[in-house]
Amino acid sequence: ALVRAARFGDGWLPMGGKPHELRAAVDDYRKLTDSLGREPGTVTVMTAFDPTDAVNARARIEAYAKAGVSRLVCAMRYTDVTGYEDRLRALAALL
Repeated sequence: ALVRAARFGDGWLPMGGKPHELRAAVDDYRKLTDSLGREPGTVTVMTAFDPTDAVNARARIEAYAKAGVSRLVCAMRYTDVTGYEDRLRALAALL
């Protein structure tokens, strides 16, 4: 999958992984794109965290950034529209 992403894609979407597990794979992806003469594109990771826990959420965001992830998709749990809006505001405050 990594080779296909490097050869044909405009980025890579690894299937999960913690930041410390992704660093080497992100480096491999970038080396592959470089060897193919292609721009690396974005590395997008989907993960779940609670943005209302600002300290842990910020640490998680920073860890993924240090691992070379360029875009993070945050899955959040909520029970109603108000809960969703609260989490979106908390997420926006982190960025």
